[in-house]
Amino acid sequence: MNFPDPMAAIGAPAYAGTAPGEGEQRTAVADVDCKARVNVIGVWATVEAERQRVIVAQNVDALAAEKKSKDAKAAAVRGVLAALLQGD
Repeated sequence: MNFPDPMAAIGAPAYAGTAPGEGEQRTAVADVDCKARVNVIGVWATVEAERQRVIVAQNVDALAAEKKSKDAKAAAVRGVLAALLQGD
């Protein structure tokens, strides 16, 4: 079988059985060989990391505010736990 992209075989109706058939196994081997040959994981990771860097850079202030809020909540929880543990 031919698929248009690396994720297309997932959920293919031809592979809906409970055990992989010969065709599904051949497709899996071809998929892994192709991904290794063209470095899909390396390219994917590089592109994803760059996208995330851009998103983080565009949202520095909002992310800093969220971190400050979470840090304050964590400090409050630590205070409550410390008070409870002292009560024992």
